[in-house]
Amino acid sequence: MEHFGKAVAELFECNRCYVAAMSHTGSELKEVRIGHAAIDPSCTMTVARIARKGAGADCALLEPVNARTSFVRKLIGSEPGTNGHSIIGRFASRDRSTVVFVAGWRQAALVRAEIPCLARAVRTVWGTAHSLVQRSPNRYPDAEIWLENLAFPAFIVDEGLHVHEVNRCGRALSAKGELLRVDGDRLAGSSRLVTERLRVAVREALIPRLGQVWLNTTVPLSTERQQFAFAKIGAAPTHCDVGKALVIVPQFDEVLGAHRIATAFGLNWAEERDHRPDSSIPVST
Repeated sequence: MEHFGKAVAELFECNRCYVAAMSHTGSELKEVRIGHAAIDPSCTMTVARIARKGAGADCALLEPVNARTSFVRKLIGSEPGTNGHSIIGRFASRDRSTVVFVAGWRQAALVRAEIPCLARAVRTVWGTAHSLVQRSPNRYPDAEIWLENLAFPAFIVDEGLHVHEVNRCGRALSAKGELLRVDGDRLAGSSRLVTERLRVAVREALIPRLGQVWLNTTVPLSTERQQFAFAKIGAAPTHCDVGKALVIVPQFDEVLGAHRIATAFGLNWAEERDHRPDSSIPVST
């Protein structure tokens, strides 16, 4: 409700917003306010009556140029100037609760033609805010299932390079033993130097840093012209075990990559061929 209130205040260019939500049973009313005005307890019964009357109804935006003006002031405080305008809204959400909101104070009155579009926007804002808050850390699948959804070879390792999880592409890559391999239960590179660089990168990725959420480090696995490859290392996502790092080895279609370069820079066929790793090999036509 707080996220929704802040978004509605911004949507209507207001600095105050009151939000109330009544459950579909009509037995509970929750209230929040955005801004400096306090909620007047005397308004609770009135808000509850508005919510019950509009249960299941579409959103209705109204100008408070009527008897509700004093009621609005009790919810969001008096207008800062003489030309303040506010908006009352009510709609039924997907979870069957009824939402009532009051936003103010606008410098200009709401144009009637704006109401249908803004009504849809308000519903969208509520649905987005509700879905974001309802998410929990358990929404992620376990590490093994999550890794399998990655297109590139991926490993989850600890500071000692012990492999805790690996996806299908990672197993295929390590089986070749050219760029990376699993030596016992540890991840290793094609040389001691590469292995040590991986170890250092993982250690660096796992060091807590104030204000830095994720460290992304690149480690070359092969610098050969015909097989240039590298690994990207960072702390594993929060739904994985703490103290683990994620190692990904990006894979590229070299021919397609050369074609995209040629297209982007307007190169002809011969120049495109020069950008391919195997350009020294004759191509029959």
